[in-house]
Amino acid sequence: MKTITVSNQKGGVGKTATVVNLAGYLSREHNQSVLVMDLDTQGNASWSLADSLLNVSAGEVLLKDCFDVRSWRDSCSRSLSSGIAVVAADSVLADIDSYDIKTIVTRMTAFLSEVGDMGVDIVLIDTPPSLGKALTSALLVSDYVICPIELEAYSLQGVGKLQNVISNIRKYNKNLQVLGLLPSMVDNRNKRHREQLALITESYPSLVIRHSIGLRSSIADALSEKTFLGDIKKSSARKAKQEFSELASWIFEAISEEGKNGTV
Repeated sequence: MKTITVSNQKGGVGKTATVVNLAGYLSREHNQSVLVMDLDTQGNASWSLADSLLNVSAGEVLLKDCFDVRSWRDSCSRSLSSGIAVVAADSVLADIDSYDIKTIVTRMTAFLSEVGDMGVDIVLIDTPPSLGKALTSALLVSDYVICPIELEAYSLQGVGKLQNVISNIRKYNKNLQVLGLLPSMVDNRNKRHREQLALITESYPSLVIRHSIGLRSSIADALSEKTFLGDIKKSSARKAKQEFSELASWIFEAISEEGKNGTV
């Protein structure tokens, strides 16, 4: 089982769209059993994937002493039969920074171990746009991190901060690997976006993922309609489908090759 955290300390960069659509494409096109863990109190991923919710929330898993990992097994098995299961965000997560991080990480590790034993192939973790204990804990238990970025002037500053965070996390989680920076909501008609993409690619050639995601209304439509992007029939969705399909294939191959060769 591979655990991938989708992270950026800035909001509105497409984290949830990335999580939801990767879950769909990895499940549908690569026959992967996917568990989504929503650690963002906004709960947008949970809302868009409402048909796949488990009978347990992230707050219960991480913060409640009485949580019994056995109690959700039947619900998880039913959801996974369709390829995706979701541990929803809840209001309890708002208090996560008041809890001991060692306890949070211990509980998350135990939960993921149970998930792996049930046959889950990939865990995708959606995180809040801040460096609190939710994001830190997710990175401490993950194999990979992927970082959606917007193509604005301050993106380079954010990349530098991200590198510092990853460097600090690796002191405790030596297995954490950066899949890359994902240019998100890219408007190729926008000169500023084209220039920033060129600049970031030049500055971080080994980090920028070549499969960028465009600024496309069909992505927002699918999220709001709680519909898998691949099922959208509008011709205007064709490019969005292609982009996410190619991104999911690239990620699947990257984490598969790592398992074979030890490197990405």
